[in-house]
Amino acid sequence: MGMSENLADQVIRPSYEQTVGSIRHSGVRDILRHAQQVEDEITEQRSIGVTAHVHSGVS
Repeated sequence: MGMSENLADQVIRPSYEQTVGSIRHSGVRDILRHAQQVEDEITEQRSIGVTAHVHSGVS
């Protein structure tokens, strides 16, 4: 009986962890993609702000 329980653990647990892991992974991927978009927007705004500041400083 101990053997069959162990076998069930070996079969069930990896597939469960795989499923949860893939769900987590896709969720993380979405979060990272969103964070990257936000970061890109901030970088754009910052570079525009810096450029404007440099131009006003020159003139």
